[in-house]
Amino acid sequence: MPSPMRYVALFAPIALLASVAHAELKLASQGKTDYAIIVAPDAIASEKTAARELAELLKQATGADFPVRAEADGAKQILVGPKQSADLGHDGIVIKTSGDTLILSGGRPRGTLYSVYTFLEDVVGVRWWTSTERHATSS
Repeated sequence: MPSPMRYVALFAPIALLASVAHAELKLASQGKTDYAIIVAPDAIASEKTAARELAELLKQATGADFPVRAEADGAKQILVGPKQSADLGHDGIVIKTSGDTLILSGGRPRGTLYSVYTFLEDVVGVRWWTSTERHATSS
C-alpha cells in the first residue's frame, strides 16, 4: 500500500483551469475532459515519457482520463512535442495556449519533458519530493 504522502490531493477534483500566457483553459471538470494529449508518432523517448507523465498526473489531479494519441480525432488538444527553434537551445521550453489548444514543447532532447514538468508544478501544483514521492495539488 502506498504511503499516504505519496499521492495527496488537497483540493476537490472538480475543475482544473490552466492559466497560461494570459489565457485560461478549462482542461477538466467533474472528472471529465474534452482534451486529448497529442504526441507525434515519431516522438523520442523523453517526449513519450512527458506525455505519459502528463496523462497520469492530470488524472490524479482531476479524476479525468486524458488519452494519449498520435492524432486529435476531434478532441481539444494538449500538444506535447518538440519545438524546432534555434533560440531554445537543447533544453529550452515553451508553455502557451493557442485558442483551445495547450502547447507544451521544447528543444530536444529534454525540453518537452521540462515543459511538462514545469506546467505540472507551476499550474497544476505537483511537487516532487524524491524520485518516488510526489504531491499533487491544484488551485
